Amino acid sequence: MNDFIQNLVKFKDVNKSTIFLYTLLKLKKGLLKPVGTYMDIENCSIHKDMNLICVFHKQQEGFAKLNQELEKHPQFDYFVDDKAGFRFYIMDFSTMPEIYDAVKFGKYSQLSTNAKNVINMDGHPVGVIGVNPSSYYQQFSDQFDVTIESLKEKVELLEPPNLINETLTVSETLQEEFE
Repeated sequence: MNDFIQNLVKFKDVNKSTIFLYTLLKLKKGLLKPVGTYMDIENCSIHKDMNLICVFHKQQEGFAKLNQELEKHPQFDYFVDDKAGFRFYIMDFSTMPEIYDAVKFGKYSQLSTNAKNVINMDGHPVGVIGVNPSSYYQQFSDQFDVTIESLKEKVELLEPPNLINETLTVSETLQEEFE
């Protein structure tokens, strides 16, 4: 099995918001990675606002440096802290609706050339396949016994984000903080 395809299967349930939207924040290399990223919060209206929720624990090594970077980022909107020491950064993608919607609806190949370049440079196999599906039609055809023509009709090789995985569940008290 091709390494990219094997990695795609391995990372099947990974949040697409991490691979695509978080990568497109273009944060400095070496910064702390989020505990999770989400496109929605259960029972909140935040999703329709085109936000990315990035979760970090304040006790993680490198948090102070990351905090400075995120708070000065152009997409930064606000953050919410919880009692367990987690900080939820709300990153606003409303200035880039075409990017947010392409990810939300699984139209990764329709991202802008600049966005594709950023994702390709990151090198995550799911991201690379997502933004370059035609480069993998033959490999998918061979691996999954489907015709290249049927893959071309479908265009995208990756499913849209899993709404269950992309929805953060928090307490009612914390939900109010996000409203």
